[in-house]
Amino acid sequence: MKKILITGPSPPEDMKTFMKDKGYEILSPGLLNEDEIIDALVGVDAYIPGGEEVVNERIIASAKNTLKVISFNGVGYGYYVDVTAAKKHNIAVTYVPHANSSAVAEFTAALILTLMKKKYLL
Repeated sequence: MKKILITGPSPPEDMKTFMKDKGYEILSPGLLNEDEIIDALVGVDAYIPGGEEVVNERIIASAKNTLKVISFNGVGYGYYVDVTAAKKHNIAVTYVPHANSSAVAEFTAALILTLMKKKYLL
């Protein structure tokens, strides 16, 4: 069975159920520090960092024998994942480029409405 480590906030139950039905074991211990991440990555095939963890050279090197992919859920992964170290250890790095596009669009619309309201109140 393939193992996936998801740190940070716990993923939704339906996502965990879907992944389990596909034959994956989901490990979701919450927020971890660097040493705890290294311990948790033993025997893990995929890692989805979900908090403020920085996946650095030390973490990547410790998991180089089993870890195949690091998938960052969002944009700006270059700050959170040492892509050079991952490449050096033949670990793929992926991200979800449009993960927050709806939230950004909604926030922009709300700001426009706020500015329009203020214009008429002044």
